[in-house]
Amino acid sequence: MSSRDSRFTATKGSAREIRALPVLNGDVSIYANPVDTYLSGKSDATKRMVKSHMNKVAVLFDYEDYEHTPWSSIRYEHLQTLIGVLQQQKHAHTTINAIISAVRGTVRAAMGMKLMTADDYQRVMLVKMVSGVRLPTGRMMSQGEIKALVDACLNDYLKVKNNSGKDQSVRSPAGFRDLAIFGMMYIGGLRRSEVADLNVEDIDLELKETRIIGKGNKERMLFLDDGTVIAVKEWLELRGDLDGALFYRVLKNGKIQAGRL
Repeated sequence: MSSRDSRFTATKGSAREIRALPVLNGDVSIYANPVDTYLSGKSDATKRMVKSHMNKVAVLFDYEDYEHTPWSSIRYEHLQTLIGVLQQQKHAHTTINAIISAVRGTVRAAMGMKLMTADDYQRVMLVKMVSGVRLPTGRMMSQGEIKALVDACLNDYLKVKNNSGKDQSVRSPAGFRDLAIFGMMYIGGLRRSEVADLNVEDIDLELKETRIIGKGNKERMLFLDDGTVIAVKEWLELRGDLDGALFYRVLKNGKIQAGRL
């Protein structure tokens, strides 16, 4: 790959605010890319996120994508300049830190592949994470809103035909399920993904606890309140006690359809 001019340009409003830094010098192999080496063995979600970050960085360095960028020649000053550009583009500090982390992992892989020296690697690792505070999304729910949600679950009715062919109202299975989900999320503090990943075998209703596998594959125990335990029991009476996903889909007609949310 030919060398390029190391000058910067800062065209206002342009996505490519870093042009032709020295980092762009070096050989590239899409078959032994440090990014892919770094991602080996990681989850699909992590792979998608890191590749997205590294593609963004590649474009800022005037490259097509991460596969065609010589990451082994990135240096301390390049990463510092990149941080400044990302800050000018008003990215949240959490996003910038995620990108820094992705670059660090890539550089670590490049050193392990003997594509850069330990000294250059250590200098890149001197780059510090960005500090900052953003207001959290969402807000606290009022007691009135909580009661309204619970009431909505308790009053979720369907019209069905009885044995004589007449319409009658019965509680929808979705109401039982949603009340159990609400207890898990509000009382237990579970994330949406954690609720969807719950299995029947993860819950012990006698001990009122459930095992959670959260971010970073970390395991923790959640202790359930009496109301959530009752709601889960009522849902399981309708769902059945087969192993697998705790919460199934419920169709508009009230039919329970096996399958994870």
